[in-house]
Amino acid sequence: MTERSPDKDKKGNESEMEKLMNRHLDWMQTRGFTQDTIKNSRYGINCFITWCDERGISSPNEVSTAVLASYQRYLYHHRKEDGGPLSLGTQWLRLVVIRSFFRWLARNHLILFNPASELELPKMDNRLPRNVLSLAEVEKILHQVDLSTLVGLRDRAILELLFCTGIRRGELINLKLY
Repeated sequence: MTERSPDKDKKGNESEMEKLMNRHLDWMQTRGFTQDTIKNSRYGINCFITWCDERGISSPNEVSTAVLASYQRYLYHHRKEDGGPLSLGTQWLRLVVIRSFFRWLARNHLILFNPASELELPKMDNRLPRNVLSLAEVEKILHQVDLSTLVGLRDRAILELLFCTGIRRGELINLKLY
């Protein structure tokens, strides 16, 4: 399946689902979602819209629980260009995006009911990271920081925060201090 060229049908017009997707993405932006989240949502919803178009489904009101179950089976059996299956994480993300989109449509009374409300997501493995630093390695990194400078104190605080909380880089960057 190929991604739609930016939100246009063959005649250059936005379909009903594309218009609603764009409204949903605008709503996400006003609610403060990250650009990565919005980008992933756009890609996932576009994939779903393309899949729907190939099956003659042009309106969110035509999407039923059976249609979503069929899409979920499609994701499970779909093969990438290299012949490998989509990872469970990719399948999960594509379905979460669709579930969120339909929840938004229902909340805004743009569809009569939410067909994705009962959608069961693939079970994800609770895997731990492969390369975890030992306590000695963490201490060695922390002791590399020059605590005699303000930049060093800042860097040490950042490293302590990363090691102690496990927050991600993007979360650290967007952290607001009050």
